[in-house]
Amino acid sequence: MGLDYQLDILEFRMGATGGKEYLKTNPLQKVPALKDDDQVLLESVAIMEYLMAKYGPTDLSLSAKDEEYGPYLQWLHMGESYFGMYMSLLVGHKFLLPKAQRNADIAKWAAQNLQNGMTMLSKEMKRPDSLLARGFSAADMSVGYVVFVLDMLGALEELAPEKVINYWATLKEREAWKRAIAL
Repeated sequence: MGLDYQLDILEFRMGATGGKEYLKTNPLQKVPALKDDDQVLLESVAIMEYLMAKYGPTDLSLSAKDEEYGPYLQWLHMGESYFGMYMSLLVGHKFLLPKAQRNADIAKWAAQNLQNGMTMLSKEMKRPDSLLARGFSAADMSVGYVVFVLDMLGALEELAPEKVINYWATLKEREAWKRAIAL
């Protein structure tokens, strides 16, 4: 959206991300967190909706009058509500938990659900570079984050159809992505 911002880089530690100072911002010590004046928001999609509504208008969001508003909302929230849960289970039971606490069946179940979601995504995408026919939106940011994490884990090619892998390639070519990842 071209807004000015200050990005704080945090040290990631299980249960203590950002240290004691960050605890004042987010008592859960998770990311993300947005501080805007006296507002603190901790949920990714809420942060996007807040920024788009407060500092818009922006092409990243759709209004209720737009014919793709329903699919936009579905994908915007699906990044966290559907994909997020399974991604967290997969990451936890495959990488983060101590080996004695990992459950291979939960990891397999999470991977299967992610694969099912990626298959649905590939069938419902309206363009090679966007979920919606109108083009890139905040919904692509929400779902794109999941695809990014799966790629970072080396699981994207195993869990996603080629159409989703190609979609991820187009997202990585966006100038905003290149600026963000450089930070």
